[in-house]
Amino acid sequence: MIIVRKVIVLVNTSLGTDGHVAEELRKIEGVKEVYKVRGVYDILVKIEAPDPDKVKEIISSKLRKIDDIRSTITMVVTNDGISALA
Repeated sequence: MIIVRKVIVLVNTSLGTDGHVAEELRKIEGVKEVYKVRGVYDILVKIEAPDPDKVKEIISSKLRKIDDIRSTITMVVTNDGISALA
């Protein structure tokens, strides 16, 4: 059984560069979804990888190397979803 590690990364970009950064993020292997958001952070990224070492490689060797990324926060997903309460 293959376990896929899922993480959410919140990205803060330099002013006015969120569109360019989002396009660069979409090119990275393992990046499954990219959303421009409003608030403290500019972009939300969903990454999937087969193990924690691959996640670390994607974030530190690829994602954080993109010009205009000022900071990131990484959150490890612990389950595949929670049903919303009605």
